[in-house]
Amino acid sequence: MLLRRFRILIALACVAVAILASASGGVWASTGTEHRLSAEQQGRAFAIVTRQAAVARGSETLVGEVAEPFGEMPRETWERLAKVPLFRSPENGRQVVINPDVLRQLFARALGDDAARAVSIRGSLTVQRGGFVVLGEDMRRLISAYVADRAARLAGEVSVRDVSVPEAVFLPEDFSRMDVESQAELSPGRTALRLRALTADGRVLRTVPVTAFVDQWLAVPCAARPINTGDVLTPDMISHERKNVAFLKGAPVEMRPGLRAKRTIGRGLPVYAEDVEETPDVARGDIVQLVYEGRAVRLTAEAEALADGRFGETIPVRNVQSGMEIRARVVGRSTVAVR
Repeated sequence: MLLRRFRILIALACVAVAILASASGGVWASTGTEHRLSAEQQGRAFAIVTRQAAVARGSETLVGEVAEPFGEMPRETWERLAKVPLFRSPENGRQVVINPDVLRQLFARALGDDAARAVSIRGSLTVQRGGFVVLGEDMRRLISAYVADRAARLAGEVSVRDVSVPEAVFLPEDFSRMDVESQAELSPGRTALRLRALTADGRVLRTVPVTAFVDQWLAVPCAARPINTGDVLTPDMISHERKNVAFLKGAPVEMRPGLRAKRTIGRGLPVYAEDVEETPDVARGDIVQLVYEGRAVRLTAEAEALADGRFGETIPVRNVQSGMEIRARVVGRSTVAVR
């Protein structure tokens, strides 16, 4: 017990010396066996930063289980400090939540007021006795790797952002690994995924629903100039611009000859498949050849199409000469027939 207290006092003395050094505006610089302060460096040379979730292995929770060093703290000093008891652990398998004010007091009691000034409290701390904890940053990396692996199946440039996961997930002693599961193929936009905590033999211990936003950038057909309803699309009317598919309102059109606009499309806007249609064989307002075929006679006349029509469809037409409206079947480009 005396030896343990002596080691803790030595570690605290090292921390106090380092704090005094950083308060003087410098950091430790070593030349042989001598130490001197560099006046060029200001601010504390190191910090002990608390975690927001941790696992305790014994009856007492140690500093090294709930915090980690950053900066230029000597390795030997941290190894001693990490073994300092901070507070009594909860019962095995149970958790305890400690708010920042109480946590700061516990560090001051365990390390002393001077040394505790080097501790940076990130927020409330949740500690579980035994088992494992998977932190939010680890889950985010796992999801990013999952998306990257499946991005090869999607065209263009694919990335993931706004990954929504818990800050931490506590798991029992038989936890082995965590994987990602999706109920559907990866697609652009907000995507629902599920993390699975598994045992070594593949048994599911827990599932964690998460979401992520998948961006997919593609060159999309857009209107190079304003396109009016009924315009037949030609190559000069279309430009390809880089767009995020996640924010498109539909499937981009696959350009081919013979398409016309079903609605007005503004300059720079994407052209969707639902915005176009096949150009009809006969368009409303076209002057077409009206053919009358009988058993022994074939007559032709000019007529005005009163509706769009494709091959085989029957549409109303008006005889230009007589003004009579009749229904005729589209039999070819700009040709209708009656029998």
